[in-house]
Amino acid sequence: MFQWGIASAIFLSSCSAIGQKVVLKADGAPATLSILNSSTRTGGGKSVSYALAINSTDCKLTTSGVAKFYRTSDGMTDSAYLPDGDNVKTNQFIDKNAVGETIITMDIESKIPKYANVMVINAVHRTDGCFKAKYGSYEFYRK
Repeated sequence: MFQWGIASAIFLSSCSAIGQKVVLKADGAPATLSILNSSTRTGGGKSVSYALAINSTDCKLTTSGVAKFYRTSDGMTDSAYLPDGDNVKTNQFIDKNAVGETIITMDIESKIPKYANVMVINAVHRTDGCFKAKYGSYEFYRK
């Protein structure tokens, strides 16, 4: 059911080969997303370890997990335009954890990721200050 694009396989393989940890910073919020790429196969697909930390006045949240490859696009596009005008190819990874259903849309073509979006669907009650009632998201960039 899950299909892997060549770019995502190359990206994850090259990052895990050197044990790369990437820290991306949120645009407009005191938050970070750390990504440790793994070539671990889980249930037949690739996975990405992550840690999300948000530290704003109305949201204190730290969570981590392993997001499994979900799909090549968000249903409309498989790329993201960055503020600097660059365009990067993305894939989505998903994790169901204590916070909710976490979907990470991540740059998979750059040697070191430049972009990720973290969206939580059906966020649990304790994260109301962090996410909207039904879902919420943060944009992260390499800065």
